[in-house]
Amino acid sequence: MLVVWGAATAAWALEADRRISQYNHQAWRSESGLPQLSGLACAETPDGYLWFGTFEGLARFDGARFSVFDRKNTPKMQAVSISSLVTDGSGVLWVGTGLGLLRYEKGQLRQVPGVDGLDVQPILGLAADSTSVWVGAAEELVRVPTSGGAPLRRYTARDGIPGGAVWALVPDGEGGVWGGTAKGLVRVKGDSVVLTPLPGTDAPRVAGLMLARDGTLWIGTTQGLYSLREGQFTVYGAEQGVPRFQIKALLEDRDGNLWVGTDNGLVRRGVTGFSPALAPQSLANEPILSLCEVSDGSVWVGTGRDGVHRLRSGPFLPVGEPEGATVISPTVVLDTKDGSLWWGSLRGGLERMKDGVITRMGPERGLEDERVRSLAESSDGTLWAGTYSGAYWFNGERFVRPKPELGFPPGATIWSMAPEPDGGMWFATSSGLVSLRNGRVTVYGREQGFTVEFIMPLLREDSGTIWYGTHSGLVRFSQGTFTRFTTHDGLAGNSVFSLFLDTDGALWVGTGTGLSRLKDGRFSSVTTAQGLPDNTVYSLLLDAQDFFWMSSNKGVARVSRGEVAEVMDGRREPVRGMLFDDRDGMRAGECNGGGQPAAWRARDKRFWFVGLQGVSGVRTEDARLRSPLPRPFIEEIRVHGQPVPSTDRLELAPGQQWVDFRFTVFEPHGAERVPLRYRLEGYDSGWVAAEERRIVSYSRLTPGTYHFEVTALGRDGRWVEPGARVDVTLRPWFHQTGWFYALCVLAACGVVMGGYAWRVSGLKERERWLQARVEERTRELDANLQELRATQAQLVQAGKMAAVGTLAAGVGHEINNPLSYIMSNLDHASGEVKELAREAGSQATLDRLRELEQVLREALMGADRVRRIVKDLKTFSRQDEETHGPVDLRAVMDSAAKMAAGELRPRAQLIREYAEDVPSVEGNEARLAQVFLNLIINAAHALPEGKPEENEVRLVLKRGGEAQVVAEVRDTGCGIPPEVMGRIFDPFFTTKPVGVGTGLGLALCHAFISSMSGRIEVESQVGKGTVFRVRLPGASRAAQQVALAPQVRSGATVRGRLLVVDDDPLVSSALRRTLSREHDVDVEESARQALERLTSSEGSSYDVILCDLMMPEMTGMELHAQLLAASPERARRMVFITGGAYTPAAKEFLETVRNPRVEKPFDSERLRALVREWVKEARQEARLHEGASRR
Repeated sequence: MLVVWGAATAAWALEADRRISQYNHQAWRSESGLPQLSGLACAETPDGYLWFGTFEGLARFDGARFSVFDRKNTPKMQAVSISSLVTDGSGVLWVGTGLGLLRYEKGQLRQVPGVDGLDVQPILGLAADSTSVWVGAAEELVRVPTSGGAPLRRYTARDGIPGGAVWALVPDGEGGVWGGTAKGLVRVKGDSVVLTPLPGTDAPRVAGLMLARDGTLWIGTTQGLYSLREGQFTVYGAEQGVPRFQIKALLEDRDGNLWVGTDNGLVRRGVTGFSPALAPQSLANEPILSLCEVSDGSVWVGTGRDGVHRLRSGPFLPVGEPEGATVISPTVVLDTKDGSLWWGSLRGGLERMKDGVITRMGPERGLEDERVRSLAESSDGTLWAGTYSGAYWFNGERFVRPKPELGFPPGATIWSMAPEPDGGMWFATSSGLVSLRNGRVTVYGREQGFTVEFIMPLLREDSGTIWYGTHSGLVRFSQGTFTRFTTHDGLAGNSVFSLFLDTDGALWVGTGTGLSRLKDGRFSSVTTAQGLPDNTVYSLLLDAQDFFWMSSNKGVARVSRGEVAEVMDGRREPVRGMLFDDRDGMRAGECNGGGQPAAWRARDKRFWFVGLQGVSGVRTEDARLRSPLPRPFIEEIRVHGQPVPSTDRLELAPGQQWVDFRFTVFEPHGAERVPLRYRLEGYDSGWVAAEERRIVSYSRLTPGTYHFEVTALGRDGRWVEPGARVDVTLRPWFHQTGWFYALCVLAACGVVMGGYAWRVSGLKERERWLQARVEERTRELDANLQELRATQAQLVQAGKMAAVGTLAAGVGHEINNPLSYIMSNLDHASGEVKELAREAGSQATLDRLRELEQVLREALMGADRVRRIVKDLKTFSRQDEETHGPVDLRAVMDSAAKMAAGELRPRAQLIREYAEDVPSVEGNEARLAQVFLNLIINAAHALPEGKPEENEVRLVLKRGGEAQVVAEVRDTGCGIPPEVMGRIFDPFFTTKPVGVGTGLGLALCHAFISSMSGRIEVESQVGKGTVFRVRLPGASRAAQQVALAPQVRSGATVRGRLLVVDDDPLVSSALRRTLSREHDVDVEESARQALERLTSSEGSSYDVILCDLMMPEMTGMELHAQLLAASPERARRMVFITGGAYTPAAKEFLETVRNPRVEKPFDSERLRALVREWVKEARQEARLHEGASRR
């Protein structure tokens, strides 16, 4: 198979014109926080934020999270549709909406002063030059000066603007602007307005404009692409590779590529002309509404239905399936003298890329075994491939096996190979170490001391010494002797994946637990404890800048060889390494290889690494490898819940003790992965890891000076210093100052100097003061006593609730027994009435019987409703609190909603929003039911009674990131005040009146969810509502496999003989009536009598034994145990009937035995069908047993 994927003029033919498939691609949609799936406009501001206009508001993006500006938080926004964005020369963001123009300054969106009339027009386009912002509106074009003192200027139809509306704008570089209208182009400069129609009689409307660096004006219209250069128009169509669709977005990137956004996908014009964006596929046929290039070189694409996308050219160049490769997960890579790059895998064979053409090498090219383990090139340029069944060499056209007479071990696995300078080759095989020199094969096998084992790297020294790595250590072969080195000799680990021979003779060894060096007969090692990015070193290469490059499961690491040597020699402490992964161009960060070599230094100095989704090459001198340092940034400061202007120095008035800091980090290559830490110096004892938090609150600050700092961890493992910092000063009240204490001291001295007369007065005053203090302390003790009494009452109430749960479990069991025979008898009576109706002699009798049948059916429906209520009640009363397993959150949330219906119905409407593909979670069903019941009742209590049509409680269930499931309980209630937000999960903290809330509900919810490795989060706005969000890990695929009920098969009914064992005569009678139509049914109300019957000769005649699990004289478990000892085949025919309230012993028993079970109350038709199947199975087993006995 041949795949041509680039021009053949440059090496590898990609750097000059990288394919779109080789860009890093990432998309953000609604689930990421984008308010709506459209990207109408895009802009970047100097502070590092990206801004996106959507149909549902303005979104600000910090690289990890979106902040949304809409009517809820921006009163000045008259329309939420954001049509255009531009940043002016001073860094101010201008926002064009569906109704008016706004400007983002000092953290707020404000209306632009002095532009009357624009607030009632749709803004169609914006453009900015160094002195002005040009505004295209529905009825006029407006030039708004931003510097220089020029007056505001308006252009309308009277000035020559066709129809007044301007749809697209671009500065002309000479102080004027090009505008797109329904009748063609207009160029406005000063008072001059010049209209230039597009060629053709039916010219389309101009929808997008872009002025290239070479002076070409690119024009997107409703019917395709045009260009204007030196007064000449050019029309582009299908013959040039441009579809005739509407084009709204145009962009020239820093590499000179032209990006064209059409209504049906993205087109790019590079050095070879126009080409469609075949990858990523999500952009292939999507309407493209906006394009922008940001400071880090990324191209952002706003779509009409699929959110916003980022395309970025990383330093790593990926080659894989999108480029035409068929070997998807290669394990070996190598280049050869003819300029070819080869890669292969353990399953898909071998591929060669030469002059931009990928060719597959398989059986059709002589490579009969496509399980390629190793590659090597001999000094004479011959390529060798090692497979599981032997070696092959490439003659330029085909792969050929060595001649049998050479003496190669037949069928041996070729683990690894190393060339000899004279054209020979060493082979590490499953039969021994093999040398091929001058057409002669020498095998060093078991007789010479070779150990058969899995061999990974193989290396030859100039002296002729051979080194190879295994999972049992490092082996040296020298002068016919094998010597093994392991961790006992100082090696970092016994699994050796890579070897590198240094110029000074030192041998570097990459293992699964660190990097070792053998120098002067002594091993030294470094691991992650000394700063190594990862302990696993699958490959080891050295670049010209003296950096080691090492592949691992986390990506490709780069560390200084000199630093590693200094650490090994004890001359420095940590190693500073950098890890590269999918953020840098690789399609997958996992580069574990598995074959030899797993990485290769090509002749053009590019390093190639194998990975899960192809090979990736990197030029080690690429400037993009010097990743910019992450920049932490303090977004917002709130004092007592109110935002204050951002500043480096914050001065707080006396009593302003509550301060919130909201922070983020700017990092172009994955801000969401950057670790952050913060501290309030003077309050925190040390640095606090931010984890996923981006807001931190401090309360009850004492007067003094503090310093709030945020720092970020760079990719080299160092914390960025200095980070973002705010100095905070809290002024004291007068009674907290030194002056106040000084005055107190002076007053005391005056009292002493006042003499004896004042002394008596002072003592009396002291007595009164002490008495007041005693009274105050007495009041405090009374208050504490009252608080203790209230706490005691809350604990008693919590105990009552636990007792209610236990009582509910017992009541459910007691209801199930009578409910069983009620439902069975109602079903039987209904069936009998139906039979009588068929035999009725008169129409009057027939009508009465039909009415009676309807009455019985309604009674049966009522009984079934009781059954469902008991089933829901059991969910909240089970005692298996420590049992974890897969839980269906839909069923749990629905059950909780039913139990809380009485609280919800008079207050709000209940809305369910469940995603389709949500998996089960790993947790405890009973505890989860208690959690969601508590959250739903809390949501109901946050809403007033009497207006359910105005309020809602919304239950949301969806997938989360990292194999999580997210469940939310949303309400439109009063919200939670910021001052109590931090305490809502504290035990016994409640805002409800005494007797209404215990203060334990949310604390127990937090404890239950944490015990299931989950998280519970809360978001709230006073007056808007509250969201409680529960994140739980999804259950594993194996854990979700549940036992299915026996499958009922149709066929002829076999009349069997049944024995019913139940101490409740009403239940046993109901069972007999239900089953006696099709089978012979015997009943025993005593388990002991049933045992006597079953162990007698009569016992073999019973096909099925229906036995109650819990009976007073002898339980069903004891009956099964004795019957199993006496007659195992009869014990296997037992079916257990349960009422649902299990003892611990009964639970363990049911988990151990494989016998079927039937839950009370049972469905009559279902029970009959199951019994038919069990009878057939019993008869079939009896025939098999009888046939075996005859043989």
